[in-house]
Order: sequence, then structure tokens, then C-alpha cells
Amino acid sequence: MISEVKDLLSLVKDMVNLVKNIKDTLPNGENREELESKLKDAERKARALEAGVAKELGYPLCRCDFPPTIMLETSEQKVFRCPKCNKVEDTQDLCETFAIPKRDYSGFI
Repeated sequence: MISEVKDLLSLVKDMVNLVKNIKDTLPNGENREELESKLKDAERKARALEAGVAKELGYPLCRCDFPPTIMLETSEQKVFRCPKCNKVEDTQDLCETFAIPKRDYSGFI
């Protein structure tokens, strides 16, 4: 199941990148502006989907941006760190608060 979700997220990102490349070939005008708007919306929805999957897998989310940013566990300090704002959450406190078993999810996303 996790493999399929990861593949789906990868496919969505690839499609967004493909549309970005196509957009860059269009002349300036109404069609390009409409495509840029829809592309921004698709990117936001893809990030929200990725954040939702990460939350279900037990990753903490940082609210420094919307959609929320996935906090990643650092191997040296055993804390979760936001890659955007560098906010830190202790993994032990988080696991105790939410009764999350300590596991290594780093290979999933």
C-alpha cells in the first residue's frame, strides 16, 4: 500500500513538472496565465496530499506554511526538524504524546 501511494505521489509530481515545461513554451497571454494559475493550484494540492500521507505515517507537520511542511527526523540529534523554518520537535516527546512506536519511516517519502 505504501509503495503504491509513493508511486502515485511521484506520478503527480512528474505530471506537474511536465505541465511546467509545456507552460514555458507558451507565449504570454490569457492561456498561459490560466495554465499558471491551475498549475499553482495543482502544486498546492499535491503538497497537501503528500502532507496528509506523511501525517498518516506518523510524521509531525510544521505549520510554518500551507499546506503544512513535513518534519523529517535527523539522524544525529534524534529530533524532527522542519526543512523550511528549522523548527525542532523531540522524537521521544512526540512518540509518547501520540503513542507512536519509534520506527524509521525515512525511506517512505
